[in-house]
Amino acid sequence: MSPERKPDYREQIRKAEVLYNPEQITGMVSNVAQDIKADYNGEGVVLVGVLKGAYMFLGDLSRELHRNGVPHIIDFAQASSYGDGTESSGDPIIRLGVDPKRIVGKKVIVVEDIVDTGHTIQKLMRDMEELNPDSLKLAALLSKPDRREVDVQIDYLGDEIEDRFVIGYGLDAGEEGRELPYIVAID
Repeated sequence: MSPERKPDYREQIRKAEVLYNPEQITGMVSNVAQDIKADYNGEGVVLVGVLKGAYMFLGDLSRELHRNGVPHIIDFAQASSYGDGTESSGDPIIRLGVDPKRIVGKKVIVVEDIVDTGHTIQKLMRDMEELNPDSLKLAALLSKPDRREVDVQIDYLGDEIEDRFVIGYGLDAGEEGRELPYIVAID
């Protein structure tokens, strides 16, 4: 493979094992929303979605929180450590696009698609903490504890998975597969 050419994951995606179907994902999102509702009991929160991967999880979580009477506003940050590959670089790039006035003194929940080595989310959480929220918590759809290199506290979690590369429901490989309504493992 030449350095200029991105890998094509389409064939791998077609042959991949489905780990979570849409109904299972809906159940995970509902459970996370219920846990948030129990902790905040009608108090408003700020959801900070981590782009790009968390966009589907954030959208579904937002609708579920609305149905459960949890007032919230949404903002975004961008983080990347994978580039076009399937291995984390260990050197995350963070772009806080959030308006600090929306964070200072507020109850903030960072919404992430997957926590892998932990480097990216650890750096993002540190950057968010500098904006002086009243509280700062982390909601992640998936976690790979076997890959963890740094301690990360996940307050709201959809599920833990083994060390496999997953695509779908916002998760991608070289920008491919985000649109899938399910999550597959490619090897």
